[in-house]
Amino acid sequence: MNGITYTPTVHMEHITKQFGRLTANDCVSLTVQPGEVLALLGENGAGKSTLMNILSGMYKPTGGRILLDGTEVEFDSPRDALQHGIGMIYQHFKLAEHMTGLENIIEGNNSGFFLNRKKGRKKIEELCRRTGLPLKLDIPVCNMSISEKQTLEILKVLYCDARVLILDEPTAVLTPQETEKLFTVLEAMKKSGHSIIIITHKLNEVMAVSDRIAVLRDGKNAGTAVTAETTPDELVRMMVGKGRNIVHPLSASGTDKPAVEVKDVCSVNCDGVYQLRNVSFTIHEGELLGVAGVAGSGQKTLCEVLSGMTPVTKGTIRYKGMSVVSPRDSRVDTKQVSVGFVPENRLGTGLIGSMDMVDNILLRAQYDDNSHFLNRAKIRAECREAIRVFDIKTQGIEYPVKMMSGGNIQKVMLAREVRGKPQFFIAAYPVRGLDTASTDAVYTMMHELCTKGVPVLLVGEDLDQLMTQCDRIMVMCGGEVMGIVPAHGVTREEIGDLMSGNKNPERISKLCASL
Repeated sequence: MNGITYTPTVHMEHITKQFGRLTANDCVSLTVQPGEVLALLGENGAGKSTLMNILSGMYKPTGGRILLDGTEVEFDSPRDALQHGIGMIYQHFKLAEHMTGLENIIEGNNSGFFLNRKKGRKKIEELCRRTGLPLKLDIPVCNMSISEKQTLEILKVLYCDARVLILDEPTAVLTPQETEKLFTVLEAMKKSGHSIIIITHKLNEVMAVSDRIAVLRDGKNAGTAVTAETTPDELVRMMVGKGRNIVHPLSASGTDKPAVEVKDVCSVNCDGVYQLRNVSFTIHEGELLGVAGVAGSGQKTLCEVLSGMTPVTKGTIRYKGMSVVSPRDSRVDTKQVSVGFVPENRLGTGLIGSMDMVDNILLRAQYDDNSHFLNRAKIRAECREAIRVFDIKTQGIEYPVKMMSGGNIQKVMLAREVRGKPQFFIAAYPVRGLDTASTDAVYTMMHELCTKGVPVLLVGEDLDQLMTQCDRIMVMCGGEVMGIVPAHGVTREEIGDLMSGNKNPERISKLCASL
């Protein structure tokens, strides 16, 4: 801060939070200065979310205190924290889709009996001008892009005069271009004196946007660093106690033999709206095909169609030359090909939160095992082995999965799907919410499947990871395939253009020719 000493905007001092026998935060201290972007890093279960939930008023600490501008404060609720100037912006937006941007901002923050739209609009327009946040206030949220919805969430917090913003994985659903716009906005907010805390696992973004970095490990402070004076490898050592084991793609494991062939596949929802339109592509044996696209571009439906959850309206799907679409209900026949599927929705579609690890794996085992009786003792042994191999942090194999952190829930689901020895593996955002070490472990697991000849479809949101780990990348927009490009012969900007629907046939032809 140019050598000038400021009173910290936020000082969390010796914060401890216990849930029964579990200590999520153990005497953690954290300081945020005015006009600073602080990145909060740590492995899954390190206590990042718990600490920020305490700061945002969701939880009360078991011990320790919070000082705001040097004065001790206590929060009874998120609204109480917001009234003190601290607001949290979650990864999953909390917006009324059929209301306008203006209505979303002012209706939830109206203190009087009547809405003063004119006064509210004037305040919002002033916020937009001062922070550089562009927003069309009079269009419904359902017609906004992902980045516009995120801008709206930020404005909702700023409208309440928040000076401290906590952003949870803010770039998870943004294109590279939208990410750059967000970083520009954060820079403008810094200059206006706002303090910003970002929870993220993307080290390249941490290095690009933050001023300082705080690292948690096992619920305790692992250290802090000035961003300009550290490196990604040093940050990883702080998080996990050792350097990163870089995973390199095993492209040589792929062959020229088609394994999965999708031809002119269409899928229509119950309202008659096309979710997929004439989608065609091929995955070869041992190939890792990445799928990129902004949220809602058809990735979810594609995964559900290929896994047999959603019927095909038109088109064909073949596995090693054999049709796997049943004429009876137009769904992929998973009895003909064993499909491992890690869906985007971890709890609900993926796992049953109230059940423990053993019972969740039994749900899949009843289809994978040929015996008439389920061997529960064998499944329990497999669960203990999965905890060791995937480094799952849990109080035990009979502990409800919903009580685990998001990253550990994801590991349970991966362990379950891999044990079925899939012939085709589909993963939608498998490393979302995972720390660096766990992310590397997941990619290693997928590459090991590829070495066995298993075709892998990976839907991802981090373009750098897709470009590093995949053989090819298929880009989707509006339920259509914009192009399939080599992962190592394309730029982030070119993928971003395709994600936005800007299709350049000549450029795609040149890229595909390099395959």
